[in-house]
Amino acid sequence: MVYSADHICKKWRLSSLSCLHVLRPFGVFCLYYFSAMALFLRNTRLLRNQRLCLQVQQAFRYCDVGVIAAKQPFQVEVVEGKRYSWCKCGLSKKQPFCDGSHKVTKIKPVRFHAEKSSSEIFLCGCKQTGNAPFCDGTHATEKVQSANL
Repeated sequence: MVYSADHICKKWRLSSLSCLHVLRPFGVFCLYYFSAMALFLRNTRLLRNQRLCLQVQQAFRYCDVGVIAAKQPFQVEVVEGKRYSWCKCGLSKKQPFCDGSHKVTKIKPVRFHAEKSSSEIFLCGCKQTGNAPFCDGTHATEKVQSANL
């Protein structure tokens, strides 16, 4: 079950820096992790502060970077003129392509057409790229390399 930011904040009163420390390795606050973490935090009674609740709500609105799916790019073969959907949320089981898993988040896949056929296209696996859907080397950063997959 996926919980909205409002539901989590109202029911469990999100708070404490413990929540931030648990989620920090992911680099972003994403609905997917908050829904999973809500149950953990509820059981450990770490939820208290309304200020963090507001931060969480804002993060849900502006979350546009996906969950780290891999620490390296994916080398794929593309066919000229074919349309592809690159998974931006990081939840797809068919990485690096979209399988519809983004429906639990507000993040949409990046659609692109291959300009020419090639087997040497590197699509971002960490989902932190500034040049989506292509790898820009962001996976080499400490944040990505230290993330738990």
